Parts: sequence; C-alpha cells; structure tokens
Amino acid sequence: MDFNCNNENKSYSSDDKYEDLEKIREVLHNAKRQINKDKLKSSSIDMSIHIDIEGES
Repeated sequence: MDFNCNNENKSYSSDDKYEDLEKIREVLHNAKRQINKDKLKSSSIDMSIHIDIEGES
C-alpha cells in the first residue's frame, strides 16, 4: 500500500495526511475482522488505537 508520506517529490499536505489515516484505518479494520480472537487472547499483544480528527464526528 502506498502512503503519501513516502512520496518525497511533493509536500505532505493536510489532505495527504487525512488520506493516509483513511488507509491505515482500512488496514486495521481488515486485520480486526480477520484475526483469530483466541490467538490474540493468548498473545502478549495489547494495543489500542484511537484517532481523533478535529471537526470529524
């Protein structure tokens, strides 16, 4: 997956950042749907991600 932040040929605008966050959200959503819940419970992975975007609800 290509992220705008990796493109050194142009400035990293607010729209580019928002688009990257949308891509990250999609990746995390897909991982959450596909993960084996029992495997996660037995692993040492403990992570919570919450992204607030000002002006969004």
